[in-house]
Amino acid sequence: DVEEDPSARTRMKEVFARQAHIAIRRGLPLVVHSRDAEEDTLEVLRRIVPRTHPIHLHSFMGSIATMQEFLQRYPSGCVGI
Repeated sequence: DVEEDPSARTRMKEVFARQAHIAIRRGLPLVVHSRDAEEDTLEVLRRIVPRTHPIHLHSFMGSIATMQEFLQRYPSGCVGI
């Protein structure tokens, strides 16, 4: 849990980044379930994922502003609630 172990946050971002690289290399859509980590998620996506790559934010519970930023950056993305 990120709350109990601060290094877990860094580790989770590293693992997510590797998963994103795999999806891009294989041409697979990236399905993301991010709970209480919207800014970390967007940071990894901005850094790694091309704007044209298909991304589905699954069970999204973040802010409208975050959703709008995501959809502006990734026009082929979608958001599920």
